[in-house]
Amino acid sequence: MAELNQQEPPGGVLLAAIRNTPVASRMAMRFARAGCRVSALYPSKSHPLASTRAVASHHTFGAIDPLESLLTAMAESCAGLVVPCDGMSVRHMHALYATLSATPEGTTAAAIIERSLGDPTAYLLIDSRHEIQTAARAEGLNAAESFAIGRATDPDMLAKNLPFPWVLKADYSWGGRGTRVAHNMSEARSFIRVAGASPSLAVAAKQILVNGDRAALAEWLHARRSGLSVQRPVAGTRAMVVAACWRGAVLALISVEVLSPATTAAPPALVRIIENQQMEKTVRQMAGRLGLSGFHSFDFVIERESGESWLTEFNAHCAGPAHLNAGAGHDLVDALCGRWLGSPPPDRAPVHPGPLVAYFPQAWAFNPSDPILETGAFDIPADDPDFVKRVKEIVMRDRKYMKFKSGLRSLFFLNRRR
Repeated sequence: MAELNQQEPPGGVLLAAIRNTPVASRMAMRFARAGCRVSALYPSKSHPLASTRAVASHHTFGAIDPLESLLTAMAESCAGLVVPCDGMSVRHMHALYATLSATPEGTTAAAIIERSLGDPTAYLLIDSRHEIQTAARAEGLNAAESFAIGRATDPDMLAKNLPFPWVLKADYSWGGRGTRVAHNMSEARSFIRVAGASPSLAVAAKQILVNGDRAALAEWLHARRSGLSVQRPVAGTRAMVVAACWRGAVLALISVEVLSPATTAAPPALVRIIENQQMEKTVRQMAGRLGLSGFHSFDFVIERESGESWLTEFNAHCAGPAHLNAGAGHDLVDALCGRWLGSPPPDRAPVHPGPLVAYFPQAWAFNPSDPILETGAFDIPADDPDFVKRVKEIVMRDRKYMKFKSGLRSLFFLNRRR
């Protein structure tokens, strides 16, 4: 076991980002601005975190032994707080906590994880989308009704009582990739067969070669069958709340309504910052129920007819607008640093102008000619050009691959017809 230095420098933060998403880099910029020394754990130099100047020390996520690489990064960075930026990072932190021994090094590492994530007795509950929905309903909150698949419920038996369409969800999924709306049993079984199986080597190879995402190798090597669940769909508008928490209390939060794209299969590109008391009440009550610390995101659907807000998903990591400053009570990084370090950050980020937020790179990738990209709503870190360039390269490379894949499918279909 790596030896952890208990003489932690004030404000040392380790960002754990296994997936190639820009969220971690934006959080790195905010923590650096707040006066924190930022370290980062990620799989390869192709990751956006390797390009941002906000990171002071870099650590490599090991595909062969991910828990050891996480523990080593915690020791070498001397960080007092670990911020997971995707579901896989949370999964590894939970798994590492379960392996820590009652030694001085193990006790120190366990204390850092508890400080970063919250009450460890809730970790198993957090890892299951179905159990979270069930817990929220037990609290008397508006949460979409959920049914676990493959445990006590068979799809054929469920279909007798729950009419289609279904919203199927896989644990440990991200970016909408583990969510599918099924309109009949054939579509449901197709998703269950793919999402419930171990990741294929072909998919891992694509992510490694095209996206530079070496985390796919770790996912393939340490594959576990994902838990699957079915939710009763709610017709309405997608929304999200991201909260900074400390020992079950919500320090600050940002609520947004998703404007585009409307589908749940893609991450939001354009959102509007809103106030919604019902969503905020749900977040505060669930934070207390789970004893949360750190950054957490809650997905909702605002019902069209009634305006009621329904919880549909919980993720124990930072997402979307977590790096923004939306004004008093809505600056998550400022609030968490102030509570953790006992004093407000020396350099606060400017308040985002207006309620509209066009995320980079999602808004640019969704519609490069959108006029909103020429306004202050476009949340692009122009002061970090290397990061911007790297993220655009990742998007363009993925587009070329999808175009190539589409061409192959068309050619194959044409040959079959001939």
